[in-house]
Amino acid sequence: MTYGKALIEGPYIIAEVGLTHEGSLGNALKFIDIFSELGASAIKFQMHIPEHESSADDSFREATLFPQDSSRIEYYSRTSFDLNEWKVLRKHCRQKKIDFGMSIFSEEALYKTVELNPDFLKVGSGESLDIFFINKVLSTKYPVIISTGLNTEQERAVIIDIAAQNRGRVSVLHCSSLYPVTPEYWRLNDLQLNIKKNPGINFGISDHSGKLSPSIIAANYGARIFEVHVTISNMSFGPDVSSSHDPISFALLVSEIKQVFQSKLSPDTKYSEKVRKIRSLFSKSLYYKDNLKAGKILNEKDLCYLKPGVYIPSTLREKYIGRTLRVNVCSHTPLKITDFADENINIHS
Repeated sequence: MTYGKALIEGPYIIAEVGLTHEGSLGNALKFIDIFSELGASAIKFQMHIPEHESSADDSFREATLFPQDSSRIEYYSRTSFDLNEWKVLRKHCRQKKIDFGMSIFSEEALYKTVELNPDFLKVGSGESLDIFFINKVLSTKYPVIISTGLNTEQERAVIIDIAAQNRGRVSVLHCSSLYPVTPEYWRLNDLQLNIKKNPGINFGISDHSGKLSPSIIAANYGARIFEVHVTISNMSFGPDVSSSHDPISFALLVSEIKQVFQSKLSPDTKYSEKVRKIRSLFSKSLYYKDNLKAGKILNEKDLCYLKPGVYIPSTLREKYIGRTLRVNVCSHTPLKITDFADENINIHS
């Protein structure tokens, strides 16, 4: 399923590997194997070229997390792949029939990524603050997804306007740039408002909670793209693991999101047709409470109301009270039109 087709047909679910592969090509290939089988629409990696992205002053979110790396530059260098390794990953995605996306953090990373012919490019929250950089990304031919976790309301409005000018190509992701993000910072009402105010724009969520709820709520609000961090195990090492879904959690997330989409796309008439077939099992018919002889004028005490509702509906009791029986009837048998002297009764009126 390609990016554009998925946005039309259903949810586009991105398994964000980031750098959780820890620089191991084998680990990265395993991520593709696992999450393609679990229903991900795309696998996304990150292209970091340290000398074009970070200075010596660039610090970690969690200072004690990387004992083997004294700086972000060392961390990015240790976990980077060369172009040939990226091509191996790109090829493997094609074999597994899963889209290959890349987050880019510099112009140099953009140029290198374009050589891989990705299915889409991702502009993260930090880079979305730079419209000049966004325009560089838009100068390529690829679909673009932009996260807005660090943007002010005014800055986000500019990005939404860019998406409006590039409908179908540029998508906007609601994001809370905390790791892991807790419920009081999900801000999903903001996503709901943006979806309502901007019909025709592809909105989604980039979630860092590691929970099911944000994406399910976003799906109900009308989000179409769902990006979540993934890990092979929540016992793994890495800065994003605490915000990630393991395979079991991810499989459940895919199932829950697809169920929301199925429920929203299913017309009420389909439900009505289904219910009509079982309605009689739950409704009641008119039955005789006792044995009665011909000539008896029926009163309410002569009736009882029993399932199934395949005979004269109990709701038509008033049409039969006061009628005269022309035949003997037995206790706990259903009323029939032919039981009465006046047979011209329309039971459907």
